[in-house]
Amino acid sequence: MTRSLTDARRKLLAAVHASAKKRGLDEDTRRDLQRQATGKESCADMTNAELGRVLDAINGVRRQRAGRGTGAGTPAGGRLPPGRFAAKLRALWISGWHLGVVRDDGDRALDTWVKRTTGIDAVRWVHVSEDAEKAIEGLKAFLARPPERGGGGVDWSAYQVRAPGGSTSVHRPRCRVLEAQWRILYRLGVVKVIEPGALDAYAERVLRIPRRQSVINLEDDQADELIRHFGGRIRAAMDDGDLLGSIDVAKSPAPARQGGTPAPGPGRGEGFRRVDGENLKIEASRPENAP
Repeated sequence: MTRSLTDARRKLLAAVHASAKKRGLDEDTRRDLQRQATGKESCADMTNAELGRVLDAINGVRRQRAGRGTGAGTPAGGRLPPGRFAAKLRALWISGWHLGVVRDDGDRALDTWVKRTTGIDAVRWVHVSEDAEKAIEGLKAFLARPPERGGGGVDWSAYQVRAPGGSTSVHRPRCRVLEAQWRILYRLGVVKVIEPGALDAYAERVLRIPRRQSVINLEDDQADELIRHFGGRIRAAMDDGDLLGSIDVAKSPAPARQGGTPAPGPGRGEGFRRVDGENLKIEASRPENAP
């Protein structure tokens, strides 16, 4: 039912839309929040009291970002909907787990890392693009760090693929993670050949795919299966070697330069670190003369 517009109602509607815009909420996120707060998706169907609850919920995003407690701004009837950037952040965090540089793959550890990076208490509160970019780029930069500096050595750049009339850029981040995992397995002494062709041949055997297919052509579910497989082998090799010491993390990782293949380390597992998101610790094995 569409309700008549009084001056008070016009002001409430304007305030809802203005507050959502100010906080960077797109329409889908705003409607999800409205449904959580009132059970109704459209503002036109809400009473003035329900519009007030929606406005409080939107303003609650700001209160939560200011660090006023996990419950601040939670709509009556439930929690805020998951942040629209949660899937991306979760995927990057799990990539770190499978690269052997994230020690705890749980949501609580990721929430702690996000809070340390952005000041926001949990991933579900990340609704604003600038906050999401800070968290996403921070995680990507950490995973791009060379292994000797505690990262996974992932090169996030696009592939240049031949196409009619020239070449085109293709972004396949899963494949970049696979390549980094292969280099890590080489450094750990698990695999003996580092060339990309060896990775392709291994993928053929594990996934039972047609021969001479590059990992760049894998379907997402195939790449995910291989990432999980490599992750298990990396963690097993690191744990078996008892490779870890510990140092503190003082702040979020700085951006890393991209490109190139990290040089193999002189010792099994040398230079690798793993992050515990909850305690914000890095565990590492370092040569005595390492910087």
